[in-house]
Amino acid sequence: MRGEVYRLPARGRGHEQRGRRFAVVLQPDWLNLSTWIVAFTSTRARATSFRPPVAIADQPTLVMCDQLATIDLDRLTEPVGFLTVEELQRGRRGHRLGPRSVVEASYATELSPVQAGGRTGI
Repeated sequence: MRGEVYRLPARGRGHEQRGRRFAVVLQPDWLNLSTWIVAFTSTRARATSFRPPVAIADQPTLVMCDQLATIDLDRLTEPVGFLTVEELQRGRRGHRLGPRSVVEASYATELSPVQAGGRTGI
């Protein structure tokens, strides 16, 4: 679950990027829902401290930690791979933008909800 990479179909509504793009699953494995929290990716965005670089399909790509979404599992139909442990660690550092952000809260990783401070969801 966490670290899986999927190719998403094009949507391009409003300010969304047009065309096909990738999404990286950020949701912790213990939070089993019908939707997953993902971060979109970009090969053209400006690099910042909260957009960690990764390689997807042998292409340098930025994980857009400032563009999170909750995606229905029905949209995640085209898996393309997984991030490495090192890339996931860079992503964790990229999410530390403020006090206990939504994504940082999801990084109470392999702990049960009780071990993670009694929080049962995001």
